[in-house]
Amino acid sequence: PDLPVSDRPDDLPVAAVLISSLDTLFERKRRRDEPEDGNSHADDDQIEVVDEDCRYRTYQVGQWYERFRELCAYKREKGDCLVPHKYKHNLPLARWVKRQRYQYKLMKEGQPSTLSQGRIEMLQELGFVFDFQGDAWVEKIAELQEYRDKHSNCDVPCNYTENSRLAVWVKCQRRQYK
Repeated sequence: PDLPVSDRPDDLPVAAVLISSLDTLFERKRRRDEPEDGNSHADDDQIEVVDEDCRYRTYQVGQWYERFRELCAYKREKGDCLVPHKYKHNLPLARWVKRQRYQYKLMKEGQPSTLSQGRIEMLQELGFVFDFQGDAWVEKIAELQEYRDKHSNCDVPCNYTENSRLAVWVKCQRRQYK
């Protein structure tokens, strides 16, 4: 089928514009597979072939793309994909983001994962951070190096007002080292 061309904002990845096309294809498939009596015949054992890995049920594909759209909207509003674990405005999105990171970790460890390569690429193109803690740690190390360059030591005081988050992070690192 022909995929429609979309007028997308430059800050969204190309993969995001495919969502509306996938939604259209998904809806066509659902209508085509629906019996003439109008009752859905999909049960839990029947796997629908709608994603590139052919391993997701129809409703799972729809849910995944719905959350991806919400993540795109979050990024437009906040400028990043770092949805807090307890994001009050959209807890399902927060849980979904956490699940994507967990599924990615499983995949990297060679365990079964529901995260396909296509989905990983879509998330990466959007700027999704799979190893949030690792990235945050590297960022704090860079800040500590800047502090060391400026002060010739790494003894960040607890009341360091120039970068209070760095002060808290250094304090936590020292506590964890003990």
